[in-house]
Amino acid sequence: AYMGRGAFRFCLNDCADALHDVDQALAIYPKQRFAYELKASILSTCADEGVRDGAEAVNLARRALALRDNLGSHATLAAAFAEAGQFSDSVREIGIAETMARTEGVGERELAVLAEARALFENAQPYRHRGFGAECTVGPSGSDSEVSE
Repeated sequence: AYMGRGAFRFCLNDCADALHDVDQALAIYPKQRFAYELKASILSTCADEGVRDGAEAVNLARRALALRDNLGSHATLAAAFAEAGQFSDSVREIGIAETMARTEGVGERELAVLAEARALFENAQPYRHRGFGAECTVGPSGSDSEVSE
């Protein structure tokens, strides 16, 4: 329940409360990969500058990747690297995510989000979460459906 509410709050750009929910989820189940990924996304892409922490986002994204090597984890790590100012690392990681996305046959919308993130990183700009649109995506991976493992 905490993860679902945290993801929803992030979609509303309520980053502080989203972080609180994710921390609650991690206290209950500390090996939940998506919780680390979501927290890293919040810390690296939130519109609220006061919430962002690139170094912590990188640590959390690396932990998520260690728990499960998938396109979402690589895309989250890419966004975290960008927030930390490590743009060459962010370009490398988004490239891995794009390759995995094509291999997995994800949709055009998800590929477009990854391409948009790549363009930002190549121009030394971080990715910023936009909140609700037609559909809310949690981060540059576009993966917000998996809330537990």
